Amino acid sequence: MDIDLTILQAFESIRTPALDAFFLLVTQFGEAVILIPALCIIYWCFNKKQAFFLALNFFSALILNHILKITFCIERPWLRWQGKIAPVAKAKITATGYSFPSGHVATATSVYGGIALWYRKNKKIRVAAIVLILAVSLSRIYLGVHTPSDVLASIFAGLILLFLNLRIFNRITANPEDDKKFLLVSLFVLILGLIYTFYKSHWNPSMEILWLDGIETMGTAAGVLTGWYWEEHRIRFQPIRRVGPAMIVVTVGLAGTFLILSVIGKFLKAIFGILSGNFLCYFLIGFWIIGLYPYLFNKILNPVSDEKYVH
Repeated sequence: MDIDLTILQAFESIRTPALDAFFLLVTQFGEAVILIPALCIIYWCFNKKQAFFLALNFFSALILNHILKITFCIERPWLRWQGKIAPVAKAKITATGYSFPSGHVATATSVYGGIALWYRKNKKIRVAAIVLILAVSLSRIYLGVHTPSDVLASIFAGLILLFLNLRIFNRITANPEDDKKFLLVSLFVLILGLIYTFYKSHWNPSMEILWLDGIETMGTAAGVLTGWYWEEHRIRFQPIRRVGPAMIVVTVGLAGTFLILSVIGKFLKAIFGILSGNFLCYFLIGFWIIGLYPYLFNKILNPVSDEKYVH
């Protein structure tokens, strides 16, 4: 019997309503619903460089995960072993697309691993980050939406990206004149990713879901990169660290993000169609978070100098 199936069946046999609720909560720590607001808070209110490093890890993990999914086209466990394994029903709702590898685990490894690297001298933060990676990984197996092989491959890929991105980040930090080259190369890679997404043959009938996953990820990444370059050269805002103004900044910034997603996005999709409209919508979200919104609040508020908060 397949070892992946055996392990999944073992976890299925110990499921309880309480454990289901616990792991449904834990698994959200690998989702954009938590990671994006967290990155926004770090960027707007604490440390720009740290936030960019984590964002670099986050988006590269999502993009690599998407490319691997549409390359290997491996079914979800309950489709691969029909009648032998069933996922937790509520987890199945967000488990769209292919199974290999796990996006939750890849992003958790890249982001929380990035935090562990950034604070490598702080044992408590390092341990907490590792625990989060392992918890998210375990949750995907317990919920029955990924196999152990999916999870292990994602951890491996996430760690490779983590150390590769650390080298890239250190080079850009040490040689600011290379940032334009980094921007152009990154945008070129995104274009190749979009071309591959559209021209790769899929046997999965839900083609549009696969396209939209890639478009949303690469659109946001393109917006983040463009906003980052603009911010580095024209804005150079300082994070808002005073509690009162910071709370206002976060609330307004996240509200603006939601407005783009729910209102402006619908307008763009109505004009340009579902695919192009979605790309523009997510591009605007990335650009808003990294460039446009900091430009606006930088004109209004008087932040504390960054130099006092170097980690």
